[in-house]
Amino acid sequence: MKKVDGYKIYQFPSNRPVKACILIKENSFSTLGISEYSNSNCSIVQINKAGKHIYLLSVYIEPRSDIYDTMNQLKLFLEKTKDARHIIGGDFNGWHCLWNSKLNNKRGNTIANFIHTNDLEVCNQGNTPTFETTTHGVHRDSIIDLTLTSNSLVNHVIDWKVNLEICPSSDHNGIEFKLLLDDHSIKKNKKLSTYRYHTTRINWDTIEEIFKKEIDKALPIQDNINKLDTVQLESFIVNMTLAIQNACDLILPRARSKKSQNPWWSTELENMKKELIKKHHTIHQLKRRGLSLTEALDERNKLKAEYTEALKNASISNFKEFCNKQGKDDVWSLTNKLLKIKPLTQPPSTVKLKNGCYTVNTTEAANVFLNEYYPP
Repeated sequence: MKKVDGYKIYQFPSNRPVKACILIKENSFSTLGISEYSNSNCSIVQINKAGKHIYLLSVYIEPRSDIYDTMNQLKLFLEKTKDARHIIGGDFNGWHCLWNSKLNNKRGNTIANFIHTNDLEVCNQGNTPTFETTTHGVHRDSIIDLTLTSNSLVNHVIDWKVNLEICPSSDHNGIEFKLLLDDHSIKKNKKLSTYRYHTTRINWDTIEEIFKKEIDKALPIQDNINKLDTVQLESFIVNMTLAIQNACDLILPRARSKKSQNPWWSTELENMKKELIKKHHTIHQLKRRGLSLTEALDERNKLKAEYTEALKNASISNFKEFCNKQGKDDVWSLTNKLLKIKPLTQPPSTVKLKNGCYTVNTTEAANVFLNEYYPP
């Protein structure tokens, strides 16, 4: 998965495509990826919030056969961390009445046994399908995406629901819920950046004199700082800091956090998205009333194809426009940036040691890197 602004991405690539990952909002809480039990089909992250450790797991189990032994990996991890709390979400590709499927199948029975054996609870509610597709003109849907939690955590998961509007271009419907910790839900943290002012386009030569005047007005004349005693020096430092802050408040523009959005997003795309979501709801209404879905499915599939194509074309067109705007001085700089291979920044994760074991926390991982690159 490519970088997403404002998020840390925990994914563990190997020699096969990544099918499970976890996105964590930056500056939200302390996290640690668990490398030992993670792979392309299973991403495990430990989060620390309000003094509590919780493991988040994102999994994908292949539909016909668990060829990558993902279920067994889950069992091993849960056994090792049996006293901890877990939230597991993913595409399990199994049917069972335990999560309101119409039928049970072999995979569903395996998952149900796994749930009971590991003292887990199913958070899924209702019978809204999490997966919908059309094959040879026939509409198929099922509940194969599950949210599982430790028994001790199940009452902390509230407002669980399938949201038909989150992923209108996907065959899978989005799932959302709230997690309560110590009677408080995890909310968006305040901006933790230390940058207070927007200084990108400031001409420092033009504001130098103004800045000096503001500082001089706020500070008493001091001939020799070396003559100050400890109390006087502390007072001088405080006054100097306040003077600089006040001068900056008067002269420099404040930095504002901006919501990241695609530059090519348009009203037309927004309307197409809304129309696709509306048709998605219509199909569910027709199903509940036992009416024919053929016409609505054809319209939905047509809208979905048009929306997907429009997204691709808008992105390509915007990139071409950006490239055409580059001047002679910029063209090679841009080319070098595009050709430069830069791996995705990896968030903090456990590290494999030379003896085959793994670190268990950030302190151990930091010591490994310290000793490796800066040996005593």
